[in-house]
Amino acid sequence: MAHGNMTDAGGWSRVAPSIAGYGYRVLAVTSPGHGDSGPSGSYTPAALAADLIETLPPAPDLAIGHSLGSAALLLAVPGLGCARAVHCDPAWLPRARDLDALRAVKHATRRRSRAAHPRWHDDITAELRALAAWDPPAGFLHGLRGWL
Repeated sequence: MAHGNMTDAGGWSRVAPSIAGYGYRVLAVTSPGHGDSGPSGSYTPAALAADLIETLPPAPDLAIGHSLGSAALLLAVPGLGCARAVHCDPAWLPRARDLDALRAVKHATRRRSRAAHPRWHDDITAELRALAAWDPPAGFLHGLRGWL
């Protein structure tokens, strides 16, 4: 499972048990520049895809990517030899993005995060921890233009 921008593998904590309930072995990776992976010298699409190929076992039955993770997964699928891939809210679809607003989220308070995301589960501690660790250049590769 490949997470989206501004989060880490912990973002799958509520989804992973459901998928495991279908008999899948679930692995969630934390991409460079996110969570405890630390900053990286390169956040190119090829580098993020290569990280997935290096980190995940070959030929998974299913791979799931969200947003930025979906974009990296799209490039990684041929190298992974993945049987099926699911792309949630893929970052490679063209749409307007307010990058300054996204950068501002990094310093959001618990109250502000709760107001902005009222449907998130009750414990947003993991999301706030991931935001604090996030290296903003990791998700803003030229505004995600030129990925594909």
